[in-house]
Amino acid sequence: MSRWAWLFDIGSTFTKLAVVDLDDPGARYRAQAPTTVATDVRHGFMAAVNEIHRQDGPRFDDAHYRAASSSAAGGLALVVSGLIPRLSAEAGRIAALGAGAKLVGTLSHRITLADLHMLVDDPPDIIVLTGGTDGGDRDTLMVNAYALATWRGCPAVIVAGNREVAGEAAGVLSAAGVRAQTVMNVLPELDRLVTDPLSEAIRDEFLCNIVHAKGIAGVRDQLDAEILPTPGVVLDGVKLMAERIFPNGLLAVEVGGATTNVHSWATPDPEAGVIRRGLTEPSLKRTVEGDLGVRWNADTIVELAGERWLRDRGVEDEVGLERYVDRITARPASLPADATERRFDALLATFAAQTAVSRHCGRHRQVMLPEGPVLVQEGKDLRRVEAVIGIGGAVISAADPEALVTAALRTGDPFKLTPSAPDILIDSDYVVYAVGLLGPAFPHAAVELARCSLDRSAPVGARG
Repeated sequence: MSRWAWLFDIGSTFTKLAVVDLDDPGARYRAQAPTTVATDVRHGFMAAVNEIHRQDGPRFDDAHYRAASSSAAGGLALVVSGLIPRLSAEAGRIAALGAGAKLVGTLSHRITLADLHMLVDDPPDIIVLTGGTDGGDRDTLMVNAYALATWRGCPAVIVAGNREVAGEAAGVLSAAGVRAQTVMNVLPELDRLVTDPLSEAIRDEFLCNIVHAKGIAGVRDQLDAEILPTPGVVLDGVKLMAERIFPNGLLAVEVGGATTNVHSWATPDPEAGVIRRGLTEPSLKRTVEGDLGVRWNADTIVELAGERWLRDRGVEDEVGLERYVDRITARPASLPADATERRFDALLATFAAQTAVSRHCGRHRQVMLPEGPVLVQEGKDLRRVEAVIGIGGAVISAADPEALVTAALRTGDPFKLTPSAPDILIDSDYVVYAVGLLGPAFPHAAVELARCSLDRSAPVGARG
């Protein structure tokens, strides 16, 4: 008898479902239903289940394993406060994004009265306090803890700074009635980044906040594992595929309606003779571009792209493009009505993906020293990555998804450290989240699901 795993992703718009045979992951069913987040997410959840039943698939009651990810509550809004923008604040940002949080602000140095007013006016779900290497600056962490303690409505705080005063800072907050905890310093030394303890604490906070989605508790009661944040699950899937299938590195480009996300797994070490500047990049990295959603930010994408970029790609009907952008910005659930609008959609997705990849990848720059010119590396070198995966409806529904992803790697900057000659794969079955969900309990099945699901094209070849 087959052992079926039911794997849900409860998004803010749609609930996706993959039902996978754990012993033969090539045998699977797919379904999708509106999430019904405004009423009760159980309705969308059960609609997806019933769609599998209508396909004469396995019965939900006979499932061997049930798991889900979710962004239905809008994600975990998080603010990071650190000492120096390029160091502790950046370290906190990397950990937050890797945990699947929605980063809505970054503060540096001491929290000011103006900063507090901003936080009070638009409060996040959680605040991460970083600052000071172990044995380094002590004052900033304490000053910021006292500042937050004056805020009567302060949300939960995670202290991930100088271990010599982290406990004292958390105590100040707890005495003021703030739910506070300490984890290992995210930047214990200037050249050492430690993100796992902070990421784990952020995921725990997600579990506390996910209950705000109507009906989510009823969904959780029908599962065999805790509901996890979708962005973190996708990153887990990328990591598992990189470790088991693509040992030379993997990049995933996820173009969505609200954001465009890039996930990567690659060795961060620079090549010989190159000087690294800034934090050591983590092997596993996620970046989120909130201005590049192909629905909510379509007008911003057109503005960023500019007339020349659009003209070079054959856009002559600027009025038609403007009219289409106005419509989808006003009604983000809108779909293209004809071939012209599908082309407009693909152009928006191409620019969003190209810009997000450029921001995610590192860059070389030449610096003249007394002994001669040297290359300085800022960010992550992804030139040797062996595969790039395109994720998201905007990619999958394009007339030529592979061409869209290939174009995303051509930034026009010869010093950008983008993948040089990767295989291009398309997540046409929406399984990357399912791979991430399945990995912890059934890693072999998760890897086989990825192997048999991702459409592989020929390598894109070297680019100038």
